[in-house]
Amino acid sequence: MKILFIASGFPPYMFSEANVNGKLVLAFQAENWKVDVISKQDEGNVYSKDWIKPFNQLKDITYELNYPIGSRLDRLSDIFYSAIVLKSYPLPGIRWGRRAYSKALKMISKNDYDFILTRSPNDISHLVGYALAKKTKLPWIANWNDPATTIWPEPYVHKMSFFNKLILNRFIGKALKKASINTFPSDTLKNHFTSNYPLLANKQSVIIPHIALIDEELVTKPIIKTNKKEIRMCHAGNLSSERDPNLFFKAIKKITDEYSIDIRLDIMGVINDYTESLIKKYDLQKEIKYIGGFSFVDALQKMSDYDVLVLIEAKMEYGIFFPSKLVDYNQVNVPILAISPKHGYSKSLFSKFKAGVVVHNNDEKDIYNGLKKMIELKLQEKLKETFDLKTLQNFYSSEEIVNQYKNIFKALLS
Repeated sequence: MKILFIASGFPPYMFSEANVNGKLVLAFQAENWKVDVISKQDEGNVYSKDWIKPFNQLKDITYELNYPIGSRLDRLSDIFYSAIVLKSYPLPGIRWGRRAYSKALKMISKNDYDFILTRSPNDISHLVGYALAKKTKLPWIANWNDPATTIWPEPYVHKMSFFNKLILNRFIGKALKKASINTFPSDTLKNHFTSNYPLLANKQSVIIPHIALIDEELVTKPIIKTNKKEIRMCHAGNLSSERDPNLFFKAIKKITDEYSIDIRLDIMGVINDYTESLIKKYDLQKEIKYIGGFSFVDALQKMSDYDVLVLIEAKMEYGIFFPSKLVDYNQVNVPILAISPKHGYSKSLFSKFKAGVVVHNNDEKDIYNGLKKMIELKLQEKLKETFDLKTLQNFYSSEEIVNQYKNIFKALLS
């Protein structure tokens, strides 16, 4: 199998979407499939920018496209030229898109690829896939890990003019229609797309969950019995006004006054003013600490040392997102406390797989009761034996995900 993999977010730049894309290519390589990757330099706030294990083995197959920012006039000229080449409007990221398209055509002329795969984090990779599919007639699989730019639900906001939104919606509809197959990590996200782009109801699409790291690259630690008078928790990733920890911190404060147990919450990520203000508000400087960022495998190893791993999601009427950290949390054999929308992906997942506890993220009492349950299980020394982590690990395993891709490839080649 020969695959041209196009993703604007990819290692060595470490953030959630890049990690997911890197894990998928590692799994493809483990099948001895030939994969070439076209990616983009990330100059934003990422956890790491160096080629480190396990993703360093992808360095030789990754073609990272860099180009000068240039003067304002240079940028405008480049944007309009790129729009002409791609027969598109000047969409965000189109300068990279034009270069990715040109690079891909050269690579396709030299390699007998079977498929083109385009991946999030944003829509520009799909513009490249769209143009390539029209030009080369190669089968194109478009994966949408997040909502398209125009359909992010509240409280997330993407400010854009009516005209820009109209143009983007037109392109997204064309891309969804042109792709040989559209894939989504969850039914909830697919349904959100379909409600905004009804044409999807008549298109072939497949649900493929986020993938776990291949077993060969992760050495899990043995379970160590910890002090039952202490519960150690960790939230991996940044918190914000959207992923609001206010009610969770309030529950921690209340429980510190009720239980004779030491509570520790480590936040793995970047410090921000909002979260710091909440820590001070509830006088939790002793209980809550920022521990900074870690490389991907180091982060997994670090997370495996905790009693509970915490997920805090944005407050939404319906949770359409499949947070990729759920896969990482589950893979390191630690129970999960999911503070999530009352209805949606996480709620459905934990109803089916008993890998942790899910509580309503807008219900103070429910959050308190969920934390209380975890603490009581820790005091009884029954925390990990209460939950079934293995079943969910099978669901997210690289073997399971690769098998789903094999089925897609077989269908497209038949």
